[in-house]
This record gives sequence, C-alpha cells and structure tokens, in this order.
Amino acid sequence: MISISVETTAKEVKDATDKNAEISNAVVDKLKSLLNEKKGESIETTEYNVAPQYTYKDGRSNLTGYKVSNTVKVKMRDMQSISALIEEAVNAGATRVSGLQFGFDEENTICNELYAKATKTAYGIDLDQKNINSYKINKTTLQVGMWFCCYFLVVITPLP
Repeated sequence: MISISVETTAKEVKDATDKNAEISNAVVDKLKSLLNEKKGESIETTEYNVAPQYTYKDGRSNLTGYKVSNTVKVKMRDMQSISALIEEAVNAGATRVSGLQFGFDEENTICNELYAKATKTAYGIDLDQKNINSYKINKTTLQVGMWFCCYFLVVITPLP
C-alpha cells in the first residue's frame, strides 16, 4: 500500500477546494486506470483536510488563504509497477507520496495460526482459532495479544 496526496492552496476556501477536487479527480482516474480490481487492487480516500493559512507579524495573525489536502491509499499487488504508478500519479498532479507498506493477504488468519502454534509449543495448550485472544485453564487466564505479526505478548493472570 502507498499513500498519495494532492495539496492545493488559494486565497479563498472555495477556490482551494475546487482546485483540489479537479486535480484529485485526475489523479484518482489515472490510478484507477492502472489498477486491477479483479486482483484485489484498490484505491480509497483516507484523509481530507481544509486548513486556514496565516502569516504572523508583530504578534498578529493575518489570514492569507487556505490549504486543502486529499489523501488516498492505493493497494497494489504488482510491486514491479509501483514506480510507474508513482510517476503517473505525480504527472497527474499528486504532490506527496508517502507511507509505503508491504503486507500480505489473510494476515489475521496467519497470525492467529502462529499464536496457536507458539502457545501450543510454550504451554502445551491448544487454542480455539475462533477465540484466540484468551484461554482459561484452571484458575489462570492466558491472554495472547499481537503487536505485529510474529511478535507475541503472553500474560498470565490469576482469576479472583
């Protein structure tokens, strides 16, 4: 996944939002043309901001205009095409590219399986895949939590 943003500024809020909408639509249209929805590739808006811009002089603020930003998250499967996607987005008017993340499908299922295997190895306890977060044995609750996949937190707390 990668985040792609369009930022615009103008003296009037309507001008800033209209300009941003025009450029954002061009960027999204271009990105959609490069994605394959049948393979699970997608685009979604994740953030939209309108903020006043000020200059400060002699302890006083002066409104100079408005800044509008629109950010979309793009999910791609073909990592070979990421540089072309970035280039096309920038050519269409994107002003910021950030947050490149790599992941895999079925992350929760895979992590739950890893939890269960780790717990079985460490404690000899078979966890129910449907209730992976907590397991009660005698007067003790075993809680398994995830920070990131493959990093585990195991806490044993006595029951009252």
